[in-house]
Amino acid sequence: MQSRDQGSCGGFAAFLAFLIASYMCLSILTANPAGAQAWPAISCANSHIVMPPNVKAECRQGPSDNGGTQTQACNFLNYEAGSFGNAQVPHMYLRLKQSASPRCFLAKTADPISFLKPFSAHLREHASNWSQLQRGEGEDQIAFFDSDAKSQDGKCFLFTRPGPATLGGVQWNLNGFYCAAPGQQVDLQGAIAILKTIQVRS
Repeated sequence: MQSRDQGSCGGFAAFLAFLIASYMCLSILTANPAGAQAWPAISCANSHIVMPPNVKAECRQGPSDNGGTQTQACNFLNYEAGSFGNAQVPHMYLRLKQSASPRCFLAKTADPISFLKPFSAHLREHASNWSQLQRGEGEDQIAFFDSDAKSQDGKCFLFTRPGPATLGGVQWNLNGFYCAAPGQQVDLQGAIAILKTIQVRS
């Protein structure tokens, strides 16, 4: 009886440890957008992100949400497009949140670097030497960075672009990054020229 009681206690302790470990794993996954399930692929012709013509892109659409407004009256669309870590040249990733109604709005992205990092392993693991944000054309803000993935990337930049003003904010926010081909540089004027080829469909 004594040995059986000890075995039961040991089994319960092992089971409890398993539950705790499972809970911790679940908490890590649900707290980190990078661990979330990938959005389903769609035709880029149906995406609200228009990519530059020289970028071989995949396009995805996520579930709509209320944008954190705590009301069901507002509906926001979510899209992403890019190479998603594949060895495509140039390397690019874009993420769009867009209001489906003129009565609802978003605040401008205050910190695009912090905003994009949870969604991009490339930014978390390979990006360094960040510049300050610089004004591009219109409302675009641009920050340059270096990538240590030298076999894939040249000079890189990240940007944020707010949509048209509406009510107390903007209709959409577009955030993303672009890395030139290996060994190639991109300056501010080059970044502005690339960003002119990126559009948002309504």
